[in-house]
Amino acid sequence: MNAPVRLPSAVSSLDHNLTLPLLNHSSIYPTEPINNCSVALQYSIVEQIIYLYLMSPLCVIGLILNVINLIIFSDRSFKNLTFKYLRLIAFVDCITSTLVFIYCVTNYTRPRTFNDKYFRVWYLVNVYFPLANITAGCNVLLTITVTIERLVSIRWPMSKQKLFSQNNVLLTLIICFLFPIVANSVNFLVYKVGECNNLDGTKIARTEAYKYFGIFKEILLRFIPICILVCSNCLLLSTVHAANKKFIPSKNARQSATEASITVSLQPLSNGSDTKPINKYISESQSQTDTRLPILPES
Repeated sequence: MNAPVRLPSAVSSLDHNLTLPLLNHSSIYPTEPINNCSVALQYSIVEQIIYLYLMSPLCVIGLILNVINLIIFSDRSFKNLTFKYLRLIAFVDCITSTLVFIYCVTNYTRPRTFNDKYFRVWYLVNVYFPLANITAGCNVLLTITVTIERLVSIRWPMSKQKLFSQNNVLLTLIICFLFPIVANSVNFLVYKVGECNNLDGTKIARTEAYKYFGIFKEILLRFIPICILVCSNCLLLSTVHAANKKFIPSKNARQSATEASITVSLQPLSNGSDTKPINKYISESQSQTDTRLPILPES
C-alpha cells in the first residue's frame, strides 16, 4: 500500500514541501479555551469521514493482507529473486499502513487533554510526516526494481544473471532504502510543536532553499520514478504480447499442415499378390486410409 502523505487541511499546503503560505495560520480552532489555548484539533466532517471511517479500515485490511504476503513469500518454495523483492515491498507496505492508520486515528478524533493533544501533534511532526515520506519513496523504488527485473527476465534472459548478480542486487537495495532516507531526513527539521501544542513550522520551512529543494525532491522521487515505471510496464506488456504471437501458430499454417497428403508405396508381396499405394489424409477431425487388400489369384 502506497498511501499519500498528507497533513491536516490547515497546513495542507505544506504537504510534499511544495509551498509554505499557511504557516502563519493556526492548526487549532478555538473551542474550550484554557489560557487562550484550545484542546480541539481542526478538521472538517468530510475529512473525518474520509480519513477516520474510510482510510483507517483500508489500512487495517492492507496491513492484514501484507502480513499474509510475508508469510506466504517466506516459504522455501519462493526462492526466486522476484519474490524477495515482493517480500520487501510487503514489509514496507506494512510500515506505511501502520503509520497511516495511527495518523487517521490521532488526527481526526478529539483529544481529551493537552497532553493527549501534544502526543498527537508530536506524532504528526516527528513520526508520520518524515517516516511516511521515506516509506513511500522506498516503495516506489522497489516497485521499479521488481518491474525491471521481470522485464530483463523476459526480454533479455541471457543477461539476467550478469545484471542481477548478488553484488548488484545488494547495491540496488541499498540505493532503494538509503536514497529516500537521505532525501527525506530534512523533514525531521521542518515542523515543531509550538505554543498551545499547535503545529508550527521552523525557520527552515520558511526559506526559499527549502521550497526549491521540495520541488526537486518531488521530481526526483515521484515524477521520474513514475515515468520509468510506466515505460517499463508498457515495454513488458509489448514483449509478452510479441512472445505470445511467436508461440501461437496462425490458423492457416495449422490447416495447411493438417491437410497434407502422405503417400506410402508398398512393395509387391513375395507370393505375387498385387498391392496399391495407400493414400493417408490427415485432418483435425479424422484420419482416412484408403487401402486395398491383396488380390488372391483365381483358381
